[in-house]
Amino acid sequence: MIQKTLIHFVLLIIFSSSLMASDYNSELNCKTDDNCEVKIVDGKKLGKEICRALDNPKIVLLEANYKEGIPDGTFICRSFLGFVLATGEYSDGKKNGEFRLFDESQNIWNIEYFEKDKKIKLTFKADENFHVKDYIGACIKDNQNISYNECLSEKFGIFDSQVRAHLKEMAAAEFKDKNKEISVNYANGKPRIRGKWVNG
Repeated sequence: MIQKTLIHFVLLIIFSSSLMASDYNSELNCKTDDNCEVKIVDGKKLGKEICRALDNPKIVLLEANYKEGIPDGTFICRSFLGFVLATGEYSDGKKNGEFRLFDESQNIWNIEYFEKDKKIKLTFKADENFHVKDYIGACIKDNQNISYNECLSEKFGIFDSQVRAHLKEMAAAEFKDKNKEISVNYANGKPRIRGKWVNG
């Protein structure tokens, strides 16, 4: 059991490194057994690739899709016990859509969203039952932070209702902070300035 847990941890580290690699023409490095089936055309992978565990062919360690040798479509990475460790979408070799990476040491999913390799929307963590536990950073669009109110127009898949509730709460706080009364007094306590912030 300890040995398999260690293998899972090594697999997760290898996979995490591969996700951050800029060369999407390379292997996804999710598997540890060299037992894969994929069509090769002109020396390049084409279509669906399936990689199985050597000691248990029923366990599919990696499912990936390729177009002219580069990742294109859904991929799923599993442990030797068959647990999903990561899943996401590629389009023409670039991250596109929702990416989930499971941190076994904390039993936490790290959820990120991408558009043509650029991080978008909101990053957050969810437990193994997909209950959102923590939000990281601000909402992002076109490489810039956007308001929580703007972020409400985005979709978050199975996390949508949870994330939208958080965004509405944060948008209300953001609005309140940008629309508040201003009061500055003289030393004797008499009003010097009275006003109100409107939209900051």
